[in-house]
Amino acid sequence: MKLKRHFFVALAVPFAMLILLPTAHSGTTAYDMSRLLNEPHPFAADAAAQVPPTIVTLQPSGASTYTTPVSTTGIVGSGQPYTTSQPTQSVSTQPAPQETGASTIPGTLPPPLAIPMPTSIPASKSAAATSIIRTPVKKPVVQVSQTSFRSDDPSYLTLGAGYYDINDNHGAAEFRLEWRFKKLFWKIHPFVGVMGTSDAAVYGYGGIALDWKLGKFVFTPSFAAGAYRDGDGKDLGHVIEFRSALEIAYEFENRHRLGLIFYHLSNASLADNNPGTEVLSLGYSIPFD
Repeated sequence: MKLKRHFFVALAVPFAMLILLPTAHSGTTAYDMSRLLNEPHPFAADAAAQVPPTIVTLQPSGASTYTTPVSTTGIVGSGQPYTTSQPTQSVSTQPAPQETGASTIPGTLPPPLAIPMPTSIPASKSAAATSIIRTPVKKPVVQVSQTSFRSDDPSYLTLGAGYYDINDNHGAAEFRLEWRFKKLFWKIHPFVGVMGTSDAAVYGYGGIALDWKLGKFVFTPSFAAGAYRDGDGKDLGHVIEFRSALEIAYEFENRHRLGLIFYHLSNASLADNNPGTEVLSLGYSIPFD
């Protein structure tokens, strides 16, 4: 009896499967693999409508290549392949100059910022040690007037006129032309000159003078020796005559001088006759640098 029951179950199970299998199949739908392979995803149409980004390729030689896919949108039928792009466009540019270390990509892309990079950093310009270079302060321009180039010790040309033999009865008009050189040393000035009178007396001389300045006034003692010819004037007893003088002059801002000189002429007893004479003369001195 038990054996019959097992046999009945063994026959009932296959028979039940034959009955239930069509029912289970009728409640499901088989998935078509061809649609999975051939039809696009529902979101593919929206993605195709967008412009793909530009692809930039840098070559080892320095040239740059960019590729822009051209998108195509449309209706794709069931079971047809879906094409998202046309043949790409490729443009190659020339290598950028090696000196700047930058490359420029033409087209719609903005040019890159070219920053030249040094190949090496000198030791004196390291980042650790920095120094500040200060611009030297410009000194104010010193304006030098023309008078600052003038010497305080110029040469002088003196023109003089006075009275000859003021202490005797051989009075006459005196005229004098004198050139005083620049300082020889200390305060000593060499000078030469010639004197003449209205009586045709002539005296040529040369000597030395000392300038002593007290404010605007200049005191100048001098000594000279020269040759004398009396003409129609006073006989001084010898051809060799010596002149000792003292001059007091006022010096103007332009260094011109106006002075009064008193001098004595005598032969210093070189001859038995030595009357001598005195002269008072007014002189105007003009400076020469």
